[in-house]
Amino acid sequence: MPVETQNTKILVVDDDLIIRKLVSGFLSRKGYDTATCNNADDALIYLENQEVDLVVLDHLMDPGLSGLEMLKHLRAQGSHVAVVMLTGAEEHEVIVEAMQAGAQDFILKTGGNEFLLKLEQGVERALRVCLLEQQMRAAHEALKHQAEFLQTVIDAVPTPIYYKDWEGRYIGCNVAMADFIETPKADIIGKKATELYESVLAQTVSRLDDTLYAQGGHSLEELSFNRSDGLHHLLLHKARFQEPGGAMGLVGAVVDITDRKLYENELRLAQTVFETTSEAIVVTDAHNRIQAVNPSFTHVTGYTEDEVVGRDPGFLSSGRQDKAFYHKMWLQLSQNGHWHGEIWNRRKNGDLYAEWLSISAVHNENNETTQYVAVFSDITKRIKAEELIRHQANYDALTNLPNRNLFLDRLSRSMMRAKRHKTQVALMFLDLDRFKSVNDTLGHNVGDLLLQEAAVRISTCVRETDTVSRLGGDEFTVIIPDLHHVNDIEKIANKILYQLAQPFSLAGHEIFVSGSVGVTVFPDDGQDLEVLLRNADTAMYRAKEGGRNDFRFFTQEMNAEAHEQMVLEREIRKAIKNEEFVVYYQPVMDVKQGRIVSCEALVRWQHPVKGLIAPNDFIGIAEETGLIDGIGHLVLKQVCQQIQAWKKDPVMKDIRVAVNLSPHQLRNRNLVHDIEKMLLRYEISAGALAFEITETLVMQDPEGTAVLLDDIQALGIKIYLDDFGTGYSSLNYLKRFSFDVLKIDRSFIMDVEVDSGDAALVEAIIVMAHKLGIKVVAEGVETENQRKFVTQQECDLIQGFYYSRPVNAEEIVSFCHLNFAKN
Repeated sequence: MPVETQNTKILVVDDDLIIRKLVSGFLSRKGYDTATCNNADDALIYLENQEVDLVVLDHLMDPGLSGLEMLKHLRAQGSHVAVVMLTGAEEHEVIVEAMQAGAQDFILKTGGNEFLLKLEQGVERALRVCLLEQQMRAAHEALKHQAEFLQTVIDAVPTPIYYKDWEGRYIGCNVAMADFIETPKADIIGKKATELYESVLAQTVSRLDDTLYAQGGHSLEELSFNRSDGLHHLLLHKARFQEPGGAMGLVGAVVDITDRKLYENELRLAQTVFETTSEAIVVTDAHNRIQAVNPSFTHVTGYTEDEVVGRDPGFLSSGRQDKAFYHKMWLQLSQNGHWHGEIWNRRKNGDLYAEWLSISAVHNENNETTQYVAVFSDITKRIKAEELIRHQANYDALTNLPNRNLFLDRLSRSMMRAKRHKTQVALMFLDLDRFKSVNDTLGHNVGDLLLQEAAVRISTCVRETDTVSRLGGDEFTVIIPDLHHVNDIEKIANKILYQLAQPFSLAGHEIFVSGSVGVTVFPDDGQDLEVLLRNADTAMYRAKEGGRNDFRFFTQEMNAEAHEQMVLEREIRKAIKNEEFVVYYQPVMDVKQGRIVSCEALVRWQHPVKGLIAPNDFIGIAEETGLIDGIGHLVLKQVCQQIQAWKKDPVMKDIRVAVNLSPHQLRNRNLVHDIEKMLLRYEISAGALAFEITETLVMQDPEGTAVLLDDIQALGIKIYLDDFGTGYSSLNYLKRFSFDVLKIDRSFIMDVEVDSGDAALVEAIIVMAHKLGIKVVAEGVETENQRKFVTQQECDLIQGFYYSRPVNAEEIVSFCHLNFAKN
């Protein structure tokens, strides 16, 4: 149920100015009309004069009433306004009391994106609940009026009804009763059955009455009664009642079932057909609730009649047909009164089955639908036979991979989708090297086994969305749709070549083959299907000509790009070996002390030919290839060496250095041991070192990371949480992990001057962190206004270009000495 924000009035009541501004500002940006009060008394006066849809109410306020007392006061006055309670600490008893008092939700004031997300969800939920309560009250009032109306209807019911006292005398009846026995109502009152009916019927009625008087309860009897228009069959329902004074009596109703009796023979005949036909039959009411099924239904579905009566037949649905299918079916039923077609359902044992279904609507004399009759037969065997024929037409009999027909269809579809979504499609042609030799020397049976195993190996190297096909002989193709990066092609091709190069153990023989792969890309290499096929085939033969067990791209440009990535990887490996990576340092300023207290270590690549290379140009591929571990080790080593050298410097000896840890390093089981060895080797204090991790790293393995960080902190090393606010669970992790320092991501700092939302978030993060005992670094501060803002918010530390860009070791020493001299 969507919540309308534009015309929704929300009152925010909180004695905390920061929270009041944060909440009201956030809700205003979400489109709500907001107002604020800083205490309960003002809020109650405001509510007396203004219509409000929801109140966001602080639990504890000073002075005056608390939030809980205000809530109870509102409910005591009969107010139904929605209320969302806020609190600064989790107090289970307070939450329970608030919910019992009528609060729709209770939210912990934690700050940050999570708090605002929970606030938004709580407000939406409270508004929906309040709306539902309003609807329920309206429905209750409607039911009250309906009950009064039904009472009037019962008073005028046409069914013959009568009342008797404990002696069997009629003490009352309705007009319908008098009309049915063709006796004025005045002549019935005070009489007994023996005075109104012929002797046999009178004796039967009197005997049934005596039994009820003696035993109590109720009875249902079928009798016959002679009227002037002939013999009638009656269904007599009677029950004993007791008056407040203790006197007993009977109340009864008469139903003329003469017509029903006339139809009983016809129904017996229809029932015989219903139970013996080989087709399954389902009868439902006008609301599609099952009324009856025949034995053939049980035979087909596995469900007995007792298990399905009263249920909607939709519980049989297999899920293969969507809502649009059923909508169309019911539309045709309502328009034409019948529908037929093929549908898939599910048996009781879980098996799917196909049925040919015919549904017809049953109408009454007013042409109103009263029932539906569905007749179906199980056509699963026929469908499976047809599917087998289709499978044989589209799949290779030997490998069960798509054959040429299906391959061409999927390639064509992938090209059309890529054209729509502006993506690429890679096509690989693959040929097994030396396959003919295997076939000729070991026979076709072994050759077939080799093709089957090769098909399995190739299939394990691709994604679920990719298509591996066998065109014939030893020729395979791979379609890679929705392609975004050339590297993906290279990875898949290398995987395939590696798998095919492993020995095949088949029929007692160890067989060695390899593969040659040609690659072409749509639309870069061509936009016609035949052109792409020809390009891939050409590229494959180039791979064979190049020595086999290799792959080739059709275009020189892609070959060059792939080659460049391979060259870069080799150069990084060489750079690690030659220790070409150097550390730069960016200072961190303590706001209160006005001096440099720490710095962040940032890696650069001092390439012997290209010069200084920024991390953006090599960190990505280093992460992908796992080479980041080597780089990280070099950085930590250089930092420890530098800290050792600075021990003799009176200014630098107190500067802590923060080093970034990568995901690969966190997965290293020996990381803590390696750190200990490094500290001992260079004889430095753990307090001189800190490690920065990102929230993304924490999210990958929270449990393992928690243990690892505890072990690192046990050494005396500080842990910084970097890029705070960019993830989805920052507040949870602040509670769960013992971080020493929190670094606000630069994306929030850069817009604090122009974006009130970012400003409010930065302010809230600092307040929240301080309450948790965590220091805060404002990262990316570049302007005087940014520095003033974070300083006014009592941020502990500042890092950014405002003070200094990252500099080498000599320059950071000079910078720190200059800063020390000023102080």
